[in-house]
Amino acid sequence: MVHLEEHQQRREDRSAQQRKEPLGSGAVEATCAQSQCRFKRTGQFWSPAGDEALLCLDTFWRNERWPLLFPHTRPANLSKN
Repeated sequence: MVHLEEHQQRREDRSAQQRKEPLGSGAVEATCAQSQCRFKRTGQFWSPAGDEALLCLDTFWRNERWPLLFPHTRPANLSKN
């Protein structure tokens, strides 16, 4: 509790609330847990470089940015721009 009191001026909860931004870390923690589940399945072993590459691809897919990487493909579930 002392840490929060000492750094109160650095927290921007009020301005974040006004911008309708989430205050908790739940969304980030859930995304991390989901990624761990995907990349740490039984029998899967990734090098750090391979793991990072797969994470980048997964992020592009989730954010509907796949066509930026592969413009010749457009998955059926992504809207056309």
